[in-house]
Amino acid sequence: MRAVGRLLGGLAVLLSSGASLSGETAVDWHAIMTEAAWDWQPGDLIFRNGLNSIDEVIRSAEDADWASIGIVRPSTGGPRVVYVDETSGVTETMLDAFIADVGETDYAVYRVKDVTPELLDGQHIQGPIASYTLFVAYGAPYDTLFRFGNGRYYNAELVFEASLNAGVVLGQPRPINALASPESALGQLLLKDWAENPYCVATTSTEQCWEMISDAFIVTPASIIASDKLERVFLN
Repeated sequence: MRAVGRLLGGLAVLLSSGASLSGETAVDWHAIMTEAAWDWQPGDLIFRNGLNSIDEVIRSAEDADWASIGIVRPSTGGPRVVYVDETSGVTETMLDAFIADVGETDYAVYRVKDVTPELLDGQHIQGPIASYTLFVAYGAPYDTLFRFGNGRYYNAELVFEASLNAGVVLGQPRPINALASPESALGQLLLKDWAENPYCVATTSTEQCWEMISDAFIVTPASIIASDKLERVFLN
């Protein structure tokens, strides 16, 4: 397996460089072992918590297991994860950094069943899901309006639209009013600065604004993970 080969390669580099296993040189074994946890492929989806406060509000609204999702992509320096940060927008980090701050049971990995990874000279190429994140979505801001097609993304939306690029529909979008009331934490989040919301320009109150936005459909990590198009490949 490629993951095992990478692990052995990492050990060889450490030993050939004179690193001591007795403590003379600090060795980041966690970083080395991370890739050996599962045989990753481009487009793998990593579900985790504690990434964005907005994502956590959605998770709480539907009492779900996971709040945020990242998409694995290959790079010359090793696997990276593209995700949506509520401050920076669509961005990326190394795979080991993406899961370094979560506990031993605080992430899971799923794979889209009908997307076959492609190789070029024995190396993974991006594939349709990861390619969408890089060439269409990368750098876009976080979508605080939770609307499709506005050039912005929240975490589950990025995964949903990237999978559409592969011809796969992941889960069923749900109306906002099925998850929240105007008094709930999610409702209050959506009504924050309601007068500046472009979908509420003709309204004169939060009640009217809620009527305008609450029937919009959104996707969530729970709706995506419920899709029969996914298979779980790793649960730490």
